[in-house]
Amino acid sequence: MHTVVLGWFGVSVIWLLPVAVRFVIAACLREPGARGRGAIRLWLGFAGVYIGSAAIEAALAPHTGNALGHALLSGAVRALGRGALFALPVLMLASLPWLIGFRWGDALRWADRAFGLGLKMQPRAASRQSSLA
Repeated sequence: MHTVVLGWFGVSVIWLLPVAVRFVIAACLREPGARGRGAIRLWLGFAGVYIGSAAIEAALAPHTGNALGHALLSGAVRALGRGALFALPVLMLASLPWLIGFRWGDALRWADRAFGLGLKMQPRAASRQSSLA
Protein backbone atom coordinates (compact mmCIF):
# COMPACT_ATOMS: atom_id res chain seq x y z
CA MET A 1 0.00 0.00 0.00
CA HIS A 2 2.83 2.43 0.72
CA THR A 3 3.99 2.11 -2.89
CA VAL A 4 0.58 3.11 -4.17
CA VAL A 5 0.18 6.05 -1.78
CA LEU A 6 3.72 7.36 -2.23
CA GLY A 7 3.75 6.56 -5.95
CA TRP A 8 0.53 8.45 -6.61
CA PHE A 9 0.64 11.24 -4.04
CA GLY A 10 4.28 11.41 -2.91
CA VAL A 11 5.58 12.17 0.55
CA SER A 12 3.44 15.31 0.54
CA VAL A 13 0.58 13.14 1.73
CA ILE A 14 1.98 13.90 5.20
CA TRP A 15 -0.05 17.13 5.04
CA LEU A 16 -3.15 15.01 5.67
CA LEU A 17 -2.06 14.67 9.31
CA PRO A 18 -3.39 18.10 10.43
CA VAL A 19 -6.72 17.29 8.76
CA ALA A 20 -6.83 13.86 10.44
CA VAL A 21 -5.97 15.40 13.82
CA ARG A 22 -8.81 17.86 13.46
CA PHE A 23 -11.23 15.01 12.63
CA VAL A 24 -10.06 12.97 15.62
CA ILE A 25 -10.39 15.90 17.99
CA ALA A 26 -13.83 16.73 16.60
CA ALA A 27 -14.95 13.11 16.99
CA CYS A 28 -13.74 12.99 20.59
CA LEU A 29 -15.51 16.26 21.42
CA ARG A 30 -18.59 15.34 19.36
CA GLU A 31 -18.27 18.44 17.20
CA PRO A 32 -18.70 18.84 13.43
CA GLY A 33 -15.20 18.22 12.08
CA ALA A 34 -15.33 19.22 8.42
CA ARG A 35 -18.38 21.41 8.70
CA GLY A 36 -17.56 23.48 11.77
CA ARG A 37 -15.93 26.81 12.28
CA GLY A 38 -12.89 27.34 10.05
CA ALA A 39 -13.66 24.40 7.74
CA ILE A 40 -13.20 26.44 4.57
CA ARG A 41 -9.80 27.66 5.78
CA LEU A 42 -8.83 24.09 6.65
CA TRP A 43 -9.72 22.68 3.22
CA LEU A 44 -8.30 25.61 1.23
CA GLY A 45 -5.18 25.49 3.38
CA PHE A 46 -4.79 21.77 2.76
CA ALA A 47 -5.31 22.20 -0.99
CA GLY A 48 -2.80 25.04 -1.24
CA VAL A 49 -0.15 23.37 0.90
CA TYR A 50 -0.57 20.01 -0.84
CA ILE A 51 -0.45 21.47 -4.36
CA GLY A 52 2.65 23.50 -3.57
CA SER A 53 4.37 20.68 -1.68
CA ALA A 54 3.64 17.93 -4.19
CA ALA A 55 4.76 20.05 -7.14
CA ILE A 56 7.94 21.14 -5.36
CA GLU A 57 8.62 17.51 -4.46
CA ALA A 58 8.18 16.50 -8.10
CA ALA A 59 10.56 19.25 -9.21
CA LEU A 60 13.27 18.44 -6.67
CA ALA A 61 13.02 14.63 -6.76
CA PRO A 62 11.72 13.70 -10.23
CA HIS A 63 12.35 9.95 -9.90
CA THR A 64 10.22 9.35 -6.79
CA GLY A 65 6.98 8.48 -8.54
CA ASN A 66 4.58 11.13 -7.22
CA ALA A 67 2.28 11.04 -10.24
CA LEU A 68 -0.07 13.72 -8.94
CA GLY A 69 2.86 16.01 -8.11
CA HIS A 70 4.22 15.66 -11.64
CA ALA A 71 0.79 16.48 -13.07
CA LEU A 72 0.46 19.53 -10.80
CA LEU A 73 3.98 20.69 -11.67
CA SER A 74 3.45 20.33 -15.41
CA GLY A 75 0.13 22.19 -15.17
CA ALA A 76 1.72 25.00 -13.17
CA VAL A 77 4.67 25.28 -15.56
CA ARG A 78 2.31 25.28 -18.54
CA ALA A 79 0.19 28.02 -16.96
CA LEU A 80 2.90 30.17 -15.34
CA GLY A 81 6.10 29.24 -17.15
CA ARG A 82 9.23 29.68 -15.03
CA GLY A 83 7.17 31.72 -12.57
CA ALA A 84 5.76 28.45 -11.27
CA LEU A 85 9.03 27.79 -9.46
CA PHE A 86 8.40 30.98 -7.48
CA ALA A 87 4.61 30.71 -7.21
CA LEU A 88 4.44 27.16 -5.81
CA PRO A 89 6.51 27.81 -2.65
CA VAL A 90 4.61 31.08 -2.14
CA LEU A 91 1.30 29.18 -2.44
CA MET A 92 2.51 26.61 0.07
CA LEU A 93 3.76 29.17 2.60
CA ALA A 94 0.66 31.36 2.22
CA SER A 95 -1.67 28.40 2.80
CA LEU A 96 0.23 26.91 5.73
CA PRO A 97 -1.36 29.15 8.42
CA TRP A 98 -4.83 28.13 7.26
CA LEU A 99 -3.98 24.45 7.51
CA ILE A 100 -2.13 24.43 10.81
CA GLY A 101 -3.78 27.44 12.44
CA PHE A 102 -1.03 29.91 13.30
CA ARG A 103 -0.05 33.43 12.33
CA TRP A 104 3.27 34.34 10.77
CA GLY A 105 3.60 37.33 13.09
CA ASP A 106 3.31 35.07 16.14
CA ALA A 107 5.86 32.66 14.67
CA LEU A 108 8.30 35.52 14.02
CA ARG A 109 7.80 36.87 17.56
CA TRP A 110 8.53 33.42 18.97
CA ALA A 111 11.64 33.05 16.80
CA ASP A 112 12.80 36.49 17.89
CA ARG A 113 12.40 35.62 21.57
CA ALA A 114 13.85 32.12 21.23
CA PHE A 115 16.86 32.88 19.05
CA GLY A 116 17.44 36.58 19.61
CA LEU A 117 17.09 37.54 15.95
CA GLY A 118 16.86 41.23 16.73
CA LEU A 119 13.58 41.75 14.87
CA LYS A 120 12.31 44.14 17.58
CA MET A 121 8.72 43.03 17.11
CA GLN A 122 6.16 44.37 19.55
CA PRO A 123 4.08 41.87 21.53
CA ARG A 124 0.70 41.23 20.00
CA ALA A 125 -2.07 43.26 21.59
CA ALA A 126 -4.57 41.28 23.61
CA SER A 127 -7.72 40.51 21.67
CA ARG A 128 -10.96 42.24 22.53
CA GLN A 129 -12.50 38.97 23.70
CA SER A 130 -9.81 38.35 26.31
CA SER A 131 -10.09 41.91 27.64
CA LEU A 132 -13.86 41.52 28.10
CA ALA A 133 -13.56 38.33 30.12
